[in-house]
Amino acid sequence: DTSGEFGGLGIEVTMEEGVIKVVSPIDDTPAARAGIMANDFIVELDGVQVQGLTLDEAVAKMRGPIGTSIKVTVFREGVTDPIDFELERATIAMRAVRWSMEGGETEGEGDVAVLRLSRFSEQAFVGIENAIKDVYAARDGVAPKGIILDLRNNPGGLVDQSVYVADAFLKQGAVVLTRGRIPEESARYDAQPDALDAQIADVPLVVLINGGSASASEIVAGALQDHNKSAVIINNRLEKTEINFM
Repeated sequence: DTSGEFGGLGIEVTMEEGVIKVVSPIDDTPAARAGIMANDFIVELDGVQVQGLTLDEAVAKMRGPIGTSIKVTVFREGVTDPIDFELERATIAMRAVRWSMEGGETEGEGDVAVLRLSRFSEQAFVGIENAIKDVYAARDGVAPKGIILDLRNNPGGLVDQSVYVADAFLKQGAVVLTRGRIPEESARYDAQPDALDAQIADVPLVVLINGGSASASEIVAGALQDHNKSAVIINNRLEKTEINFM
């Protein structure tokens, strides 16, 4: 679902070799707060094995009335025993972008803008655009010392939104090329100069990705790196990463 809101646990899942695999927990949801991680394998729901279920059947079991609980058992690489999580179902409001200022002595303060993009939904580009405007407004029009675009555990989404987001940081050049078997199936998407990228053109940019970053996240990270606009840091953990903007 790339449009808005649903009820459940806040887990993006896929099927891999007959097992339900976590692509990514969604920010600020029961699953994320409990500590479920990308690449966890869900092996049981309320003590019942999920192997043999279709993806839709497993997802249906995870959904349910708001406020009800379910025990989710996962296998995590590098951990010997299965891990149990007791989760309470909630309405999952997917906020595409959150931002904060970091780098100061007090949490939430500083001169580096952190833009957390959790998925490429229909609100992705507008969220990035509004976040950048909010950053400048909070700093009385002064540019931040640096920008961190956090795409960790972002499983992707709408390709057109990835083009728009990359375009926000690029003045020109190819963002993504698609090639089909016949010329009519091929396409090229280019960045266009606009007021937004002119505003942040000289601000150093770092992109954070990890094993949960896929699809549209890879398009954005690759495009920005190819055009020497950003450094890409692969960080498989969600705790803070120390980055120095010189």
